[in-house]
Amino acid sequence: MEQKNNELSRRSFIGKASKIGGASAVLGMSGAMGLFMEDDREHVEAKQIDKQKHQKSPKKGDTYMLLNVRLESGYEYENGNVVATRSTIRNLEIKKGIISKILDTKEAYRRDIDCYDVQGMLLLPGFKDMHIHLDKTFYGGPWRGAVHRKNIFDIIEVEKKLLLELLPTAQERAEKLIELIMSFGSTYVRSHCNIDPTVGLRNLEKLKKALANYSDKISHEIVAFPQHGLLLSNSESLLREAMQLGATHVGGLDPTLVDGNMEKSLQTMVQIAVDNNAGIDIHLHEGGETGLKAVNRLADLTEEAGLQGKVTISHAFSLASLSPD
Repeated sequence: MEQKNNELSRRSFIGKASKIGGASAVLGMSGAMGLFMEDDREHVEAKQIDKQKHQKSPKKGDTYMLLNVRLESGYEYENGNVVATRSTIRNLEIKKGIISKILDTKEAYRRDIDCYDVQGMLLLPGFKDMHIHLDKTFYGGPWRGAVHRKNIFDIIEVEKKLLLELLPTAQERAEKLIELIMSFGSTYVRSHCNIDPTVGLRNLEKLKKALANYSDKISHEIVAFPQHGLLLSNSESLLREAMQLGATHVGGLDPTLVDGNMEKSLQTMVQIAVDNNAGIDIHLHEGGETGLKAVNRLADLTEEAGLQGKVTISHAFSLASLSPD
């Protein structure tokens, strides 16, 4: 019964986030500020605000006030254990996306700038969606069921046809997906983007346009992702072009299974990152010993190249094969 109640509580939380319609998006939050949730236990009466100063969404660089914001301020303890958080209502002054002042509600605040009364909603950090493929999705179009593929090479061949089919609506569908994740509180996204001989840089062009249309609501990173294999599809030059066009991370794919040469594949990926002062985010599906060798070698190359803190391994199924030691 306790587990069921917990599940209902989580559903209630997520449901409220959706109903708000993405308060973080509406208010143009990014970085440290994100989803607002209404506190069920206490209602704070909204103050009257000059409606002429109200606008739908602050823009980047704006200075504005958030009034009657609920902030967590401490903890409640029982027998030495934290059982709840305390909260308090404050007014916040925001300058260029940064909280510049936290004021008691009785303190004077600037009334010559735009003010937004959030009526006691809780201020939380915005969620970050750190692995998504905004450039290739069926979302926003007619329903299409999943089809079983035998292996990754089968997937690559099917995708060569699908990418061209999806290209005309790639920007529109990316924008619908951006709106969806924002509605659940995400204010930051890292999107992988196909870079391959089939579509060249066209998916990147579409994705950049989609993200630009939401630049005042969501921050982003873009991974130049050689889905068809960095070496297998001979995509090094395309990846280098993508980095010059605004990609922030170099991607990679199964260096042994797909590219057939772990050392050359990883060396090429790391070299592109070093040359462009960029990060890395590799898709590593390889399991067992093959995958672990890739993880260890990439760790060595990361240290050699001075890329500590800038390298991500996505999926990393091989980690399940590690011994407890």
